[in-house]
Amino acid sequence: MVMIMPETKNRKDTVVTIAVTVIAVLLIAYNIFSYYGAHLSLPGKEIKEIQGVDPLSNKTISIDVSSGTVIINFWATWCGACVQEMPELTNISAKYKTIGVIKRPFKKEDLIEHDPKFQNILPEDSFFDEKSISVIPTTLLLQDGIVKKVHTGTISSETVEGWVRSLNE
Repeated sequence: MVMIMPETKNRKDTVVTIAVTVIAVLLIAYNIFSYYGAHLSLPGKEIKEIQGVDPLSNKTISIDVSSGTVIINFWATWCGACVQEMPELTNISAKYKTIGVIKRPFKKEDLIEHDPKFQNILPEDSFFDEKSISVIPTTLLLQDGIVKKVHTGTISSETVEGWVRSLNE
């Protein structure tokens, strides 16, 4: 029988406790950055155009977002919260240029069923990574091609109106 000296056991316990604590802190930090990454990295960045495929025609398109007030909504047809916010986005799109950026996997019949009333595009998957979009839905407000506001989760017309008012102050 091997006896472990009390000091050795305490050192091993301490090392294990520190290792578990460091891993827990890193996981928490990663989750926080995943949620708030776009909030931290996008404001002030320039987005002049979005390139991809029109989800209905399957043709390559480029959408100019370089001028005026533009709302960009990152969403997916399989995302319940994204589908839930469609009526709000329809209201928003009646007043502001609104672009839906769809995350794959994608089914054309689902898009037709959800019937968004604004233009949509399927960009390369890397577009989401480049913009630090890891949570959907996420909505951006651009003014003349510059990201001014970021919202993670479902958006409301009131939030967008508040954003636009803040631009004019």
